[in-house]
Amino acid sequence: MRKITVLLAAIMLSLSAVAQQKPHTWKITPQVGLTASKFNKDANVSVGYVFAKEMPVTNELLPVDDYGTHAGGYMFSQSRGNSGFTIGAEAQYQFNKTFGLSVGAFYAQQGVKWNVKGFKDDIKTIGTNGEEKILGQIVFKDNLVLNYNTLDIPVMANFYVWEGLALKVGLEPQITLSKNVNGEFVIIKDEKEHIGTSNEYKLRSFGLSLPVGASYEYDNVIIDLRYHLGLTNLENNNTYYNTDHRSRMVTLTVGYKL
Repeated sequence: MRKITVLLAAIMLSLSAVAQQKPHTWKITPQVGLTASKFNKDANVSVGYVFAKEMPVTNELLPVDDYGTHAGGYMFSQSRGNSGFTIGAEAQYQFNKTFGLSVGAFYAQQGVKWNVKGFKDDIKTIGTNGEEKILGQIVFKDNLVLNYNTLDIPVMANFYVWEGLALKVGLEPQITLSKNVNGEFVIIKDEKEHIGTSNEYKLRSFGLSLPVGASYEYDNVIIDLRYHLGLTNLENNNTYYNTDHRSRMVTLTVGYKL
């Protein structure tokens, strides 16, 4: 019982610690830092190709049309996390010594990747006589990477549990600004390489996440660590991907309170 009493007293004492920012004041904090992101589970990505009767001299694959003689593709799963950077600012109003409310706007790089570099396979078809024929070979020179950049608008409640140390929780709308799948692969035919392009991964343009974390402030310099738990499905629910993918992101930023 005494241990519980001492623990409760320590918690109350920490909650009464003085925050760095004075009560009833506004402060703006520009911040910059790093991101590490992934999905809550493996995602699939598809890559398509098409052979033409004669490969074009532009060194690019023709689209699927009347000139195509053979089309196919591959689907890869087992996605991995990816890293990037974030930059933005927050404005905070300090209500009292232990509680403040902030709203911010951040540009954040998010994404996932598929480790397919070095993957190669013969592209085959069945001839009119029923025999298997090798048309060429597909070779991946890079990993496939889904990059999507978001505008994050965190609204955070900040609880100061010790001088300069704050615990944070809030709600964060995320607006997708851009998205693309990068990663070069080539089709080798008649000992010549022809560049291929991967399909676009479809994502929703809006999502919500739950950011939780902690920050430490010393002499107006703030180090902030947050975990952003995606609450909404980012998948666009199309023919190729009918799964529930939610974002998982960690951000580590450094800022200066003005």
